[in-house]
Amino acid sequence: MDAKETRGRGFEEKTIRISVDSKELPRFFPLFQEGVSVETDTGISVRDFLCASLGIDERYVEERISTIFLNGRPVDDLDTSIVGDGSVLALSAAMPGVVGATMRRGGYYAAMRDTISYRADENRPALNRGRIRLKLFNMILEEIGPSLLQAGVFVRVDSLKGALAGLVRDGFLEADSSSEYAGDVRIVVETLAGS
Repeated sequence: MDAKETRGRGFEEKTIRISVDSKELPRFFPLFQEGVSVETDTGISVRDFLCASLGIDERYVEERISTIFLNGRPVDDLDTSIVGDGSVLALSAAMPGVVGATMRRGGYYAAMRDTISYRADENRPALNRGRIRLKLFNMILEEIGPSLLQAGVFVRVDSLKGALAGLVRDGFLEADSSSEYAGDVRIVVETLAGS
């Protein structure tokens, strides 16, 4: 594990590079369920964020990501739903049952949740740089989580300590308890060659 200082958003940031065997990547998946942050342009549509900023194929977005919540509200229209600095975006593949069917984007039962669905705000956030908090669940987590880890995400230090504790416990990483950092830290997780 190697750490270096980087500049961003006007303050010192810590970047930690971690190399693990590919079969160890799932140890980092709980970070996505809690939420990781991605530095990006804000004031853009959910579709632009997913496809242009994160590099997710548009066909994958349309066919695989069936449930999207923006700031706790279900999203149906990816082009009119706008992410701003600090927005929370949750992504999931199809969820089972009536609740899953009701929350599914553009689904038959979407009308049942009309009063809680995301509506475009008249005061569209200005185009700017900021951070979006991203939460991933079920198959979406397994399919796009590894590439996001490789690109780098911001996580809470205390959350990262939990993921690293498992690696230390199982002998994949040496313990180093000397940490003076609090708040967020950027991690980049790469898989070892040949794994």
